[in-house]
Amino acid sequence: GRCIMGITEELANFVAEATYESLPDAVVKEAKRTLLEGVANAVLGSRTRVGKTIAGVFRQVKEEPRAMFIGTGDRGFMKTAAFYNTAITDCNDACGGYWKGVVHPGKNVVPASITVASAKERSGKDLILAMVLGIECYLRIDLLMAVSLAARGQYDDGVVGTLGSAIAVGKLFDLDKDNLQGAIGNAAILSPLSIGGPSYFTSAARPLTMGQSSSNAILAV
Repeated sequence: GRCIMGITEELANFVAEATYESLPDAVVKEAKRTLLEGVANAVLGSRTRVGKTIAGVFRQVKEEPRAMFIGTGDRGFMKTAAFYNTAITDCNDACGGYWKGVVHPGKNVVPASITVASAKERSGKDLILAMVLGIECYLRIDLLMAVSLAARGQYDDGVVGTLGSAIAVGKLFDLDKDNLQGAIGNAAILSPLSIGGPSYFTSAARPLTMGQSSSNAILAV
């Protein structure tokens, strides 16, 4: 059968060679809707108790002001901003839902992509392309892993979210196919394997897993 490295190489080639012009109009339209939904969720989350608490902690960390903290006007290091932006986007578990499963790729991939695009001053087209690739890969990987993860009591948004976000972030960093393969492998190792079963869906700690998934995606790249 096919080895894992062969599948990873094929995935990296697909991501590296994809262009904005190759995206169907319907996909671009849906990506823009998902982006708007993600920003709306993040702004809402920034007003919650959890959002204000996380922002208060990170304001005490002195870092180079590169990436934006959605809804606050603050800026910080990419990994810190990604953690915050993703945690607040998870505030009501309603960003970028998927009718074939319980995952919400919008709450991982969208804030991770916004964070890196803001820090690296990428164009709107670059942001849309990275989001589409990250979400597409996220959903396909989840179709393969969701059942086995659930059987072990693991929360798949955290695991698969790191992989999907790393793909989007890698595209925004203009990684070639070889470095994309490395980033995907790193993301698999760094994915947060949170254990909680069904109760984790409503846990107050869940935003921390989401934030860690995006922060680790940047670390993977």
